[in-house]
Amino acid sequence: MISYALRRLAAVAGLLVGVSVVVFAMIRLIPGDPARVLLGASGGDTEMLAGIRDELGLDDPAPVQYFRWIGQIFQGDFGRSFSQQKPVSELIVANAVPTLQITAIAMLVSLVGGIVVGTIAALRRGSLLDTVLMASSVLLLSIPSFWLGLLLLLLFAVKIPIFDVLGGTSFAGAILPGITLGLAGIGYIGRFVRSSMIEAHRQNFVVTARAKGISEWQVLARHTARNAILPVLTITGLQVGSVLSGAVMIEIVFSRPGLGRLLVDSILARDYLVVQAVVLLTCLLYALINLVVDLLYPVVDPRVLRGKR
Repeated sequence: MISYALRRLAAVAGLLVGVSVVVFAMIRLIPGDPARVLLGASGGDTEMLAGIRDELGLDDPAPVQYFRWIGQIFQGDFGRSFSQQKPVSELIVANAVPTLQITAIAMLVSLVGGIVVGTIAALRRGSLLDTVLMASSVLLLSIPSFWLGLLLLLLFAVKIPIFDVLGGTSFAGAILPGITLGLAGIGYIGRFVRSSMIEAHRQNFVVTARAKGISEWQVLARHTARNAILPVLTITGLQVGSVLSGAVMIEIVFSRPGLGRLLVDSILARDYLVVQAVVLLTCLLYALINLVVDLLYPVVDPRVLRGKR
């Protein structure tokens, strides 16, 4: 188990190194000069522009800038925002909480809704209820989250003012954006739960359990659900990435602060250090969640350690 965990940790470290290099290189391809952004509409003269570029280290070779950035990160310093003149870590802390609120609610809605829908559809396979649930899942997957967000905003914040959502950072204000983001996940996870449950129902050990006279609910709880959960774990880890990326659009639709809006604003302002830090930390969060999922595999199915799955 220890060697398995160390291999997964090494994979996460390698992923982060790769992401840092790719993000650093891609950000440098964005047209525009941060020094000119700092000078504003006046533009300043050539001497002022050169002074700011020298102060920010923008004239150094790209490898020098990269290793300087990495060295600062290991010291807990993500640099200073060019456009907002604040420490990047301060901006990230201020915007991370609203994004994590939405993400947590969306994942809860996706998991609970997906497991319930998928289990019911599997138990009623071939029935009208199964057809309706799967058709609803496809519908939820097909609706763009920004359009669904606008509909829910109009319905539950304007027509029926249950939620106070615009511009707020409270947990209550995150409920409707979180539900909006999580509805697509119900369709995604629900379809995988259904297929996993049906596959598990066909296994010989389930047939044997039924032959022994065990009730259907006991078969479901003791045998089917446990064997069906492994692919669902994989999908849940991947769904986190989808929710984090979808949070960008949802934060804009609901006028909420968050890492998504911070990222978009920083890209438009050519604020390299903020963009690099937000992307790297988002990837770190995604990688850590998938690491937890990987470490749960052997707990659910010990055959993973023996390389049989």
